[in-house]
Amino acid sequence: MNEIEETAPFFEELKKLRADRDIDLAEISTRTKINIDYLETLESGDFTFLPYVYVRLFVKAYAVEVGAETEEILQQLDHFMDRRTPVEDIPESGELHDDEHLDDDAILPPHSINNFYSSTIKVAVLVAVVFFGVWVVRQISDEQDNSAGNEPTEMIVPVEPKITDWQLNSDFIPHDEDQEWNLEPPYALTLSAETETWYELETDYSGNITSANLNPAADISFQFQENLYLRIERSTNVSVNLNGTTIALPDQDHPADIIFDGQAGWLTIRSYTPR
Repeated sequence: MNEIEETAPFFEELKKLRADRDIDLAEISTRTKINIDYLETLESGDFTFLPYVYVRLFVKAYAVEVGAETEEILQQLDHFMDRRTPVEDIPESGELHDDEHLDDDAILPPHSINNFYSSTIKVAVLVAVVFFGVWVVRQISDEQDNSAGNEPTEMIVPVEPKITDWQLNSDFIPHDEDQEWNLEPPYALTLSAETETWYELETDYSGNITSANLNPAADISFQFQENLYLRIERSTNVSVNLNGTTIALPDQDHPADIIFDGQAGWLTIRSYTPR
């Protein structure tokens, strides 16, 4: 990690790094739009004041502002909070050692080895051609099915964020309702609305936040593996389904957040009322 020692808790070292670089906490609050009270709480080592998906985003933004190594900071946060770091496991391809499967005396002559590799390459090419042909046939079949009457999937057009954390902290009072939801991954979210509604979405701590408008009578579906953050412009006349079960939202013309932690089996509905 850049300029951060491993001997002290990471949040203390983050605070020290900020002080060493003469970065005022108010500057970070202004640039990130995170309430300064939240930043002070983070620096104290308290990460339970908000749903974990928010805390993780705040810590990441803080780390970027002070110039720390964000990925390592997030891993230390997950370890500190006894959470599994949401990084896709990419299996490493094991090396094949042919000598492990041959007797010591069974040594192939050079021309046999060449023939073996030549045959292997030919088989691999043939298999690739077959799979490519199957893929092409399926693509053609799918296109024919779509042209036969299936409605095309609606394109998601990104828009500028309509509601910020700063606005919510200034103008609204949050209220959390926690529910226990024991579901099995993968998770499927379906979102629909009776009137045009803005929404913001992030899944699995990916950092890819979708900001778009949801058109009436046009369902949009997302899949994710562990975590969900969804913010909607208003909770009235909006339907949100998770794995086929409807999430009961408050009937009000104000913003709402839906946070789902699949690892803990916990759903939080955060509604906002004007101050």
